[in-house]
Amino acid sequence: MGLTKKCPFCAENIQYKAVVCKHCGKELPKVKGILENLSDNKKMAEEEEKLKIEKMTEKEKQEYFAKKKYDKTTTTLWGFIFIVTFLLWFEIGFWAFLVPLIGIWFHPKRDEKIFKNRFKNIKKEKARIFLSIVIAVVILAFAGNQILHNIEQNMIREYPIPEITILSSKDPQGDNSTYLLEFEVKNTETVKVNDDLIEEKEGRYTTEIKLKRIKTPIEIVAKNKYKSKEENLIIERNENPEEKQARLQKEAELAKQEAERTAELAKIEAEEKALQEALLKPHFGDGNHIVGTDIQPGTYRTRKASSGCYYSRLNGFGGSLSEIISNENTDAPAVITIATTDKGFKSTRCGTWTQDLSAITSDQTAFGDGIFIIGTDIQAGTYKSSGSNSCYYSRLRGFSGSLGDIISNENTDSSAVVTIASSDKGFKSTRCGTWTKLK
Repeated sequence: MGLTKKCPFCAENIQYKAVVCKHCGKELPKVKGILENLSDNKKMAEEEEKLKIEKMTEKEKQEYFAKKKYDKTTTTLWGFIFIVTFLLWFEIGFWAFLVPLIGIWFHPKRDEKIFKNRFKNIKKEKARIFLSIVIAVVILAFAGNQILHNIEQNMIREYPIPEITILSSKDPQGDNSTYLLEFEVKNTETVKVNDDLIEEKEGRYTTEIKLKRIKTPIEIVAKNKYKSKEENLIIERNENPEEKQARLQKEAELAKQEAERTAELAKIEAEEKALQEALLKPHFGDGNHIVGTDIQPGTYRTRKASSGCYYSRLNGFGGSLSEIISNENTDAPAVITIATTDKGFKSTRCGTWTQDLSAITSDQTAFGDGIFIIGTDIQAGTYKSSGSNSCYYSRLRGFSGSLGDIISNENTDSSAVVTIASSDKGFKSTRCGTWTKLK
């Protein structure tokens, strides 16, 4: 089939070069040029549209015009969307694709049935269109803000960085009290020296700095609209006699504090070391212990006073008095030597027994109640007690607790004087108060 056209009279299709319509028999107008013919076809399409509209019902006309207006609107919107997307791509990248997504959701399908269903509820359709516009406005606002931000960032990148050049600094009076600082700034709008505003323009400046300290820090800050530059320097001056004396005094105080701190740390370290060593040495607590199995023979001591302490060396475990080799009741620190021939040892309310026989006194010339080791806890020499009722004391040649270890002893209710020999092994004091060495 060749080209066809519509008859301007009956609107039936006829051959493009026909002279007379085969349907209505009317003579057709002469064939015109291509442009003229296109214009005629447009007029014919408009006439055809008018005839089609005249045949429609009122409801069909309403739907027809609504669809035509809707198509025109969506076509314009799609053109706008693609132009905006193309432009936004250079500014916000991937986020630009949110714009056409709105258009996809807004644009109706061409299926006539679906189109008609969309217009059944005008209120819902208006709400959907309004929501589409709101979302589009939000995205465009975001995009616009991003574009403005990018423009500002580009301006910041292109904005010059302030420059600060120190030209000279000198002491005009020669007394180390003030300095004249000369500097130059460029590409700046404000200049500050140590937070004091100097000027609001670029140029050369000379400012007087009061040197209140030997080392005076100086901070120069130059700022323009977007950028800032800092220059820091320290000006030193000689110290005067008063400052030198104060510095030496402060250094001496710091040295003294450091020495005290070092001594204190050494003391703490020594105490911790002694404690660790004591923990590593054999020790045991209250109870009945089998010598050679639970504990080993040797000399043990309690390093702290313990009220109601009772202990005894045993040659058996029958519980009879004849099995007690030696025993003692005390509230003070004690020392005992357990022999290899002993069968057992009993301790009640005495705390911990240990083979750490280091000193338990802080002063070797003054002590109270307890059993003490000569040369370790106390020195040999002549001592006098402060006096107390029922005082008992004894010089010892050993710590077995037997009568054979007593060199001499005494009971008294008043002050006593005793000479402890360097050959003595120990000294025992009970309810005698404080013993003080005589010079």
